Amino acid sequence: MFTNPIGLLALLALPTVLALHWFRRRFRERKVAGLFLFPREALVADAGRTRTTLLRSWSLLLELLAALVLALVFSGLTCGARDTAKHLVVVLDHSASMSAKGISRTIVEKAREVVRARMKALGRDALVTLIASGAHPEIVVGPNATQSEAEGYLEHFAPQSPSHDISIALDLARDLAEDGDEILLVTDDPAFAPPGIDVEAVGESLGNVAIVNARRTREDGKEQLVFDLRAFSDSPRSGQYRIRTLDGAELLAQPWELAADGSRSFALELPTGTPEIELTLDEDELALDDRAILLPEPLGIVNVALLLDEETKAALELERALGAVDRVARVSDPAAANLVFATAPGELRAWQTEVDIKSKPSSSTPDAVSDWIGPFLLERRHPLLDGVLLEGVVWSAPDGALPGIPLILAGDQPLMSESVEGTAVRIHLAVVGESSNLPNAPDWPILLSNVVRGARTRLPGLERVNLTLGESIEFRRPSGDALDARIEIRGPDGSEHPVRGAMIASFVPTQVGVHSVQVEGAERGRVAVRFLDPSESDLRRRGSASVQAADTATHDLESDVSGRLELRILALIALLAVLLDSFVLTRRTGAP
Repeated sequence: MFTNPIGLLALLALPTVLALHWFRRRFRERKVAGLFLFPREALVADAGRTRTTLLRSWSLLLELLAALVLALVFSGLTCGARDTAKHLVVVLDHSASMSAKGISRTIVEKAREVVRARMKALGRDALVTLIASGAHPEIVVGPNATQSEAEGYLEHFAPQSPSHDISIALDLARDLAEDGDEILLVTDDPAFAPPGIDVEAVGESLGNVAIVNARRTREDGKEQLVFDLRAFSDSPRSGQYRIRTLDGAELLAQPWELAADGSRSFALELPTGTPEIELTLDEDELALDDRAILLPEPLGIVNVALLLDEETKAALELERALGAVDRVARVSDPAAANLVFATAPGELRAWQTEVDIKSKPSSSTPDAVSDWIGPFLLERRHPLLDGVLLEGVVWSAPDGALPGIPLILAGDQPLMSESVEGTAVRIHLAVVGESSNLPNAPDWPILLSNVVRGARTRLPGLERVNLTLGESIEFRRPSGDALDARIEIRGPDGSEHPVRGAMIASFVPTQVGVHSVQVEGAERGRVAVRFLDPSESDLRRRGSASVQAADTATHDLESDVSGRLELRILALIALLAVLLDSFVLTRRTGAP
């Protein structure tokens, strides 16, 4: 095993030694009594360094041996004594509160120093495994990595996860640790002391002000910015909030004041066409909760096609009911519609919703129509029936079963059902508008509004563009895209994350900022991710502590010496090779 693999670059010395022997020096000048005493061919010699036949000599072999052994020394070669080296498993609390600014330095800097000190105490041959806690803990370094690898991760350690159960990461650490290994938890919560684990709490009790809520709302063509501030502090706080566009243009700057442990709500009307904006506070103890990027919410216009005869449309008053629903557009082509009303099932396309209205009995039973007064049995947990009561409704419907899962029943007669076909949904509705008062009841526009809202949630592309850290980016592949088209999420730092999924691509971001959804390299949408977790913004219960596990093994310095035994032997071999080479050259040249 090589503890410092970059040291293998020293092997470049081998071809250098060969080159020096390949190109010999010019002959020495020597005084002789007369040149006529020498054969003619002995007088001819090439001047300078010229490529000649490589001569095998003890000097060449000793120099190659010295270069090889020194390269192995620089690379930290170990051959067996390494098995006795210590193994340190470190669980790093990745909670956002670990990014707080302390009085003299950041909590992250203190965490780095703790891990570095523990690695140094174990010796440079100790192996290290680093685990970052979270909802899904991750082994970020190792298992059984070198300290240089751990140091590389520590340099860029930037915790920003929402609150989570850290014991999951500790269970993973216990699984990776063997008898005699040490487990260290670095956190900012002094109250957390699991048995059998060393705990170093490096937090500080601090006050803080956070953006605990932020959203852009749209109503009657107007857009508002609504946000809440809260002081997690035992004393009053004040400052200033700013609203800028992402290109830096400032839209508004206003002061604010909060009482101790107080909160305040703000509602501002945004000008029409306001682009992506950033809400910021004066930077305080925790910078993560002082910033929120908000993108314009998608209009979510649902294209509706009515494939009904005029008599059915008039009896159900669909034109009037749909006219009261916001963000609905009429189209004549069902292929371009997100929501289709029809009297017979048609071809369903990806993400499409179809309402199949059965308003007339079959030709075999023309008189099979029943009037139902109630009570009706409703599947109230279904979003299509949100707010639907059906009180005082006389529901006329043709008799007979409906395909799919029943949502509304009158006795054993289904009046409304739903069937899911891939990414599309078909709603079956049995109602005779001429003999029913349902079209005139307040439940009818509510039911249709729920149908439109359900169709809106299945629009291709991004359903939501403003998320909080921990929520998932959901991208629905448009029906015109190839199923094997590459989808990637490009993070705020430029990193690219391939996402799998035939029709729905899902990705849980781990960074705050703007993420771009790319399909075959072309941007298809942008998502703003902000931090929102009041429990992490409250830094008052953070603190410092050091808890030593009762059964932690005592470190033995002799294991470090044995771990470096190979390097001492190699260094001795290199020294002997250099001395022997000097001796051989001295004898050959006759120099003193």
